[in-house]
Amino acid sequence: MSYWVIRGVILLIIIVSIVLVIVFSKQVKEGLANFIQWIADHPVSGPLILSLVYIVATVFFIPGSILTIGAGYAFNQAFKSTGIALAVGALSVWVGASIGSCIAFLLARYVFTD
Repeated sequence: MSYWVIRGVILLIIIVSIVLVIVFSKQVKEGLANFIQWIADHPVSGPLILSLVYIVATVFFIPGSILTIGAGYAFNQAFKSTGIALAVGALSVWVGASIGSCIAFLLARYVFTD
């Protein structure tokens, strides 16, 4: 019985999130641009926060291409060196996508099964 409640709550959160993104698409684009600029301004904590956001994006099936391209731009602005920016950006995106996919797998395997 508790699995049905957890499933229902997670499904409701996903539906509400999708509706809010559709309704507030202009604000979402501005928020994403502000987030990418924040990452560029904070090169130390930026990769950690980007990885956390990427985890959430992966679990909620949000395409990561915008975050990946934005991370490349932001880290290039922050580090002023293409090699360091590439290494930091690739590592933070890879960590976020890997952990997010593991969480999505565990949710599908143990929460969303009969």
